[in-house]
Amino acid sequence: MNASSPSTDRYAVVLTEPGQFSIPPLSKALAAFRGGLAADAVSDIRKNWGIMVRDVDAKDADRLVALLQNENIAAGRRPVMSLVKPREANELTKFEIDADGLTLLRDTRQPIPWAFVKLIAAAAIKTTTSRTLTVKEGPSAGAKLAAAGFTLATGIPVPMRRATTVKKEIQDADLLFVLDLFLAKTFLRLRFRGERVNYACLGDEKTMSAQTNFRLLLKKMATGAPHALLNRGARILLDGKPVTSMGYEQEEDLNHECSWLLTLLS
Repeated sequence: MNASSPSTDRYAVVLTEPGQFSIPPLSKALAAFRGGLAADAVSDIRKNWGIMVRDVDAKDADRLVALLQNENIAAGRRPVMSLVKPREANELTKFEIDADGLTLLRDTRQPIPWAFVKLIAAAAIKTTTSRTLTVKEGPSAGAKLAAAGFTLATGIPVPMRRATTVKKEIQDADLLFVLDLFLAKTFLRLRFRGERVNYACLGDEKTMSAQTNFRLLLKKMATGAPHALLNRGARILLDGKPVTSMGYEQEEDLNHECSWLLTLLS
């Protein structure tokens, strides 16, 4: 008897309609599949996006698909080996946009027709940076003044501790805006980082707001490639919804979502 092949008899269960990604019904179905609580399934769903499970046999895959269908969510099973891993991003800053597509401004002009764009993925990713401040700590000016007044009135000196120099670690939270285009066939990944992009391509539409410019850039790309699949972050930005509702805690979250969407496109 031949050994089992992971590519043929181990499966992932994948949502087939990106617009149906909704935590409550997904957590209910996954909890029923596992025999646990819906609340316990939420973190895994947020982490894995539309790939509900990644390594089960055919029987279990079909059982989860049926549970999802009971929640009116379209899903199917895919061989584990067919899941697409997103490629490393190629970051771009200078380019032009017109009705025909993008033109990358490198050593030579490199045109990319809109027809080549298969997935547009945008995200506002939470980032935290640390910095060290050196500060002096000691009695406040008010305390010094009160002590001087007491000494003047009573003749009794008030002992004061000396100022000391201490280092404090400061955490700064911010949002990193990224826009990825995945191109046909090999799913080459082009990345535009919000704070590094030259928004001259927007022409007269360019504003003083980097976030507004980022939305305008996304809108131009989505208009140029209306056939392209949009991720959750792109849909939220185009609908004018709060960026905090996207759900990307780290870049790996975006990669998991793109893995799901690229698998649907493959």
